[in-house]
Amino acid sequence: MPDSGPRVAIVHHGFVPTYRVAFYERLAAVSEVEYVVFHGQAPRRTGHRAAAEPLSFPNVRVTNRELLSGERPVLLQPVGRKIATGRFAGAVVSPEFRLTGGYVAAAVIKAQRRALLLWGQGYVKPTDARGAWMRDIGAGVKARIARLADGYLVYTQGGARQLEAAGVDADRITVVRNTLDITAHRVLHEELAGVEEDGLRDDLGLRRDSVVLLYIGRVYREKRVHELVELARRLASRPELPPVETVVIGDGPELPAARDAAGDVPGVRFLGGVYEDAEVARWLRVAAAVTIPGAVGLAANHALAHGVPLLTRESDRHGPELEYLEHDQNALIVPGSFDAFAEAVAAFVSTSEKRARLAAGALASREQLGLDHMVHAFDQGVRRALEKRSLL
Repeated sequence: MPDSGPRVAIVHHGFVPTYRVAFYERLAAVSEVEYVVFHGQAPRRTGHRAAAEPLSFPNVRVTNRELLSGERPVLLQPVGRKIATGRFAGAVVSPEFRLTGGYVAAAVIKAQRRALLLWGQGYVKPTDARGAWMRDIGAGVKARIARLADGYLVYTQGGARQLEAAGVDADRITVVRNTLDITAHRVLHEELAGVEEDGLRDDLGLRRDSVVLLYIGRVYREKRVHELVELARRLASRPELPPVETVVIGDGPELPAARDAAGDVPGVRFLGGVYEDAEVARWLRVAAAVTIPGAVGLAANHALAHGVPLLTRESDRHGPELEYLEHDQNALIVPGSFDAFAEAVAAFVSTSEKRARLAAGALASREQLGLDHMVHAFDQGVRRALEKRSLL
């Protein structure tokens, strides 16, 4: 191994999302392990966006190929030879079936008797498999792979419990608390705290008296943006409510259909992809809530970082980050039908005291979501796996 410490390959996502850059930069700055991130271009027509290059942490660029293009394409990643010849002490890989590079890297690392770690949510969501039998098979295969790995860097405590239930030894599981660079978002939030809201609303083209519901994230089927459009339609039809403006920030395969559906709905605006955090922060500054009827992931962290509550429906399709939300504390997680959700949002819109209380809860919640914990836990989990194989 080089004098700077052991090298560990990271094969995850297939590309480097913009929100992961700060994590990789901080990991490179604090660890004696040299983490080398393998990445290629983001999949097309999915709303994903890769970070701008050059990247400031160790990385290897590969050329991805796509199969079954659509919302969740299979990415073929030519990483095997580079992993085999790269003198890596271990690899951290994604357990997602659609990312072939992780499985290629895992096979190579296991053959070399090096340390293999998985990094993911720790369970199979319904979005990962289209039928009960496929989901059961997928869960069984993933559980077996998890038991064979030297470590599992799991997003949240809920994922850790599911891994233990599947037979993974507790001492191989590290909860990293998946998050964003909350510090950077806090700075933006504090910079905007003193900005006069009426003037900002004027700049953004919003009414001064409206309740703003904001959607942030990719626009694909599981997010149920069509329900957000229908929600806006129902709220607009109720004259007893304050005026509501609904703003959608994001790109993805369902964006054209959502725009078409909203053609006759007042107060709905689609901004497409907005990738500058400072610009998104301006919209969060005036938002009463981030509203996502469907699957919620890191948008929860993004909202809480700015002291904005999140409104969603109860579902088994949410990402593990839903664990950061508490119903009626920093969010509304509404069980039952869409009608029930619409009524809960209407009550939220109509009650300024409730909006203020949930916003205060959201602001308090962000204290538990800092990036430093994720970096430290990730590095410690990798180091334990390397130590067990006498590679550190």
